[in-house]
Amino acid sequence: MNAEFDNIEVEGRYFSADVDFDVEWDNDGIGAYEYWGARGFDKGHDYAVLGDYAATITEHLADGTEVEISESDPIYKSVLSALESKLDKHIENLELDKDDGDYDDPRDYDPPDYD
Repeated sequence: MNAEFDNIEVEGRYFSADVDFDVEWDNDGIGAYEYWGARGFDKGHDYAVLGDYAATITEHLADGTEVEISESDPIYKSVLSALESKLDKHIENLELDKDDGDYDDPRDYDPPDYD
């Protein structure tokens, strides 16, 4: 997947980023459980999370010019840190299904049949 972000401010400097990213699926359920003799199955909720990603980061200078920032530049990691929260919010707003990204969670299968 791909997303573009503008107006990323870090240390008083302004950047934009073109990001290629993967979506992974996670689940907050615990599966089969026993609590005080009662057995149950917590299927949980599925949600998308950020997987691997790569960014092309551009700095927008005051004179109107643009400079691509290399991964070896110390500011690159600072911009990535600011970008991660924007990516997380972006993923939350996407309409995804489990065919988008890696997904294989055993808690989505039928719970055990307790007699």
